[in-house]
Amino acid sequence: MQTNRWAALARLPRPIYALIAGVIATFISALGSGNASYWGDEAASVMSATRSLDSLWPMLGTVDAVHGLYYVFLHGWIDIFGPSEFSTRMPAAIAVGFAAAGLLLLVWRMAGPHLAAIATVIFAVLPRVTNIGSEARGYALAAAGVVWIVYGLIALLDAYPRRRWLWWVWAICLALTATMFMYSLLILPVLGVWLLLNRRGPDRFWRTVIFGCIAVVFSLPVIVMGYLERDQIGFLANRPPGWDGVFITQWFGSGALAIPAWILIVIAIVGMVLRRREKQPLETLALAWMILPPILLGLISIVSPSYSQRYLSICTPAVAIMMMLGIREIARRIRPLSASASVSVLVSWVLVVGLVLASAPSYLSQRSAFGKDGSDLREISEVIAEQAEPGDAVIFNDDIRPSRKPRLALRLYPEAFSGILDPGLTRAFDRTDFLWDEALPAAETPVPAEVDTLWYVISGSDKPERAPKDLATFEAQGFSVDELVKIKRTWVYRLVRDVG
Repeated sequence: MQTNRWAALARLPRPIYALIAGVIATFISALGSGNASYWGDEAASVMSATRSLDSLWPMLGTVDAVHGLYYVFLHGWIDIFGPSEFSTRMPAAIAVGFAAAGLLLLVWRMAGPHLAAIATVIFAVLPRVTNIGSEARGYALAAAGVVWIVYGLIALLDAYPRRRWLWWVWAICLALTATMFMYSLLILPVLGVWLLLNRRGPDRFWRTVIFGCIAVVFSLPVIVMGYLERDQIGFLANRPPGWDGVFITQWFGSGALAIPAWILIVIAIVGMVLRRREKQPLETLALAWMILPPILLGLISIVSPSYSQRYLSICTPAVAIMMMLGIREIARRIRPLSASASVSVLVSWVLVVGLVLASAPSYLSQRSAFGKDGSDLREISEVIAEQAEPGDAVIFNDDIRPSRKPRLALRLYPEAFSGILDPGLTRAFDRTDFLWDEALPAAETPVPAEVDTLWYVISGSDKPERAPKDLATFEAQGFSVDELVKIKRTWVYRLVRDVG
């Protein structure tokens, strides 16, 4: 009876297994994704998406054109499902599910179901994947698009020269993925190198080149706008990733996972070298996919700062495959030493379980209250909602980098500030061609005469040095500090007007 059940499972179509993998991966990323406060990058997404479309188009002509398609999508999503953290992060979790389903089909096609299952499990728990799968940004959608672009190309190559019209579909899908995230185009040199190494024939190679170029042409608007708006990420020049950034946090979150992950990757590469005379299509694809985009992005950064660890989320499927190949290599070495093939299978899954456990601390940290870059924007809004009264005023010290301005709390959690005056605001974000509000410096903001209670909010590590100047201004207007609430990286002062 048990044998019949396993036989029945084995006969299920691959898409059923892909669907199951996708649902599980989506659940892993979605679970607890609403726990953490929004953070600065998500503020850009949510605030842009909540604009009217008439306001969004001019903004994209000034900034963030490379995220424009995602913002338009999120605009429609919020109209239907609302702007809560869980709601706005759910598309990313679903995208991780699509990526996992595509990865399962890709590895199954090239290496069989067992290795496909291992690679998919590893992918679903990689800290970079569970991070992009639980935030309101477009990186997970881009990663999913890249996986299916790779799978689609391999299917087209296997079917060549039949169904030539599907090449146009492939080029359009690649262009859409690039429009969602411009650096998705880094998959093209990966595929070109892979085709050259695996000698799939000149016809297939040049057809891929031609339709890849067509995809680039279709993507030219976002490429041109990305170039024109390149100063927006100029700050990356001052934030080199360093050793830890490249080898640890880029994909693995912490050393607890990075060390065994890199050991497995090195083992996989050694195995490739030892079998260099054999055909290794999956191995060469994964290796090129893992190492070429970081190298190319590093070279681009010499001319224009572009290297961000999150941009390389598109490499996470390849990282998972390389780790799977390392596990396969270990299993191969064990198999001759054991009396049963099931021993090597057991060892493989024990290693997978070990990787899952090693990824758990990062996973739990991401889903803590301050799991998004330490952001405490929600907590700011909770203090205001619980203690402030209609007619009170709030003034923000925004002398800090844009993505950490405490004023973002007002835009992301507007219900908490209902009835609260904002005397520092000079121009609301949705009336500008830029991402953020325009506001007076805190020290230059006059408090309305009818206000008796003032809330002053300041963030940053140098709060003790910056706050006294603003507080002195408020004291000159007749206010004194009544209470101080300290949160993660923000202080919220309650000041009351002096009587008499």
